[in-house]
Amino acid sequence: MMDRIDPKHFFIFSLVIHVVVYWFVIFFMYLRESGLLNHYYVDFYTVYMKATETFLRDPDLLYTEVEFSNVLVYRNLPACLLYFIPFFLLSSEGNLNLIVYSSFTLMWNILICIMIRKISRLDRWKKLVRHSRFANAWWIMGIYMLSPLHVGEYALGQTNTIAGFFIIIALYFYLDGKEHYAFSCLSISLYFKISGLFLLFLLFFSKDVKQFFTNLFYTILVQGPNIMLFLTCSTMLSHFVTLNFQAGDEYAMIAYRGWGTGSTGTLAVLLTQVFGISSIVTTIIMLAALIPVILYTLRRRRHNMNVFEMWMLLILLFVISIPAFYLVHVLLYLGTYSFWLVLDDGQLSKMSKIILGIPTFSIFFWYYFPFIPFLYMFPLFTILKRAWGKRDEARDDHTD
Repeated sequence: MMDRIDPKHFFIFSLVIHVVVYWFVIFFMYLRESGLLNHYYVDFYTVYMKATETFLRDPDLLYTEVEFSNVLVYRNLPACLLYFIPFFLLSSEGNLNLIVYSSFTLMWNILICIMIRKISRLDRWKKLVRHSRFANAWWIMGIYMLSPLHVGEYALGQTNTIAGFFIIIALYFYLDGKEHYAFSCLSISLYFKISGLFLLFLLFFSKDVKQFFTNLFYTILVQGPNIMLFLTCSTMLSHFVTLNFQAGDEYAMIAYRGWGTGSTGTLAVLLTQVFGISSIVTTIIMLAALIPVILYTLRRRRHNMNVFEMWMLLILLFVISIPAFYLVHVLLYLGTYSFWLVLDDGQLSKMSKIILGIPTFSIFFWYYFPFIPFLYMFPLFTILKRAWGKRDEARDDHTD
């Protein structure tokens, strides 16, 4: 059946659904008119606008003037708020600033589609996909735009799409052999979501020492504004670290409390709820158990892995380990997943991609299924199994 669908028509269909249904009808018309975009429910107001006001008034108080009564607190790097200042200056009457912000989010999604198109033209991608039927850029862009989780991003005024955009640009440069630019983009993505920090483990697999230090330099260089803010405000860094750990514990306690209350993809949080211990402890246990295994696998067996398996392995690591990973955070990895999904690399891999597609494309499961973490654990272990199970052989897309 899929063979009879023109991929360009599929993308046009997905784009129309995205813009007309997700953005205009659901977000702009229904949610706004129904009053569900009031300031209490929306992260844009409770987190980002509130944090921007504090940042402009006194940056030293950014990570101290927080209330856990509604659990929504600002935990991003401080320089992220430079992006929000223009929206803060706009009126909130009729949700004008949120509408303008979400219009920009729509623009970021279009730019992600453009980058998907550019990646599909790279020789390294073409060599990898060979005769895969669905590796056409139109399929990948259509898959990306069709996810209903975009609705949450528009309604909440979140930053996952922006971070996902820089992750996709980083993937483009990584495949194009310009690693220093790739790490610059990964570093920029941290402005908007620090969850992508684990992708910086790729630094340890630079082709030589010179390349490692070049990549490291570019990674640190783009963090200049954050470094300056942390140096200027002497207590900001310690408060930033403390708040992130503290908020992790707070998020862990509300992740899943029965049908219809929302779940999390984080195994550390599930363990916290089952055993009643701090999420800091469970997160440390998860990272201590998985990081050595994953880094050792990337060190010894990455010649048996393609770039997308390497990236998805690190993405799955942060999904199941960080203190809180909820449905809109899916947009962080959606672009990378869309590429990995269309690769034709065995039945077991196909099964793991389908299983990962459940939380990636279904809002229902995030609210009515408490065991989302296991849907992420299966593809993680599938990638590890494939890396160690295959014979040693040079992969066409591999570079040392």
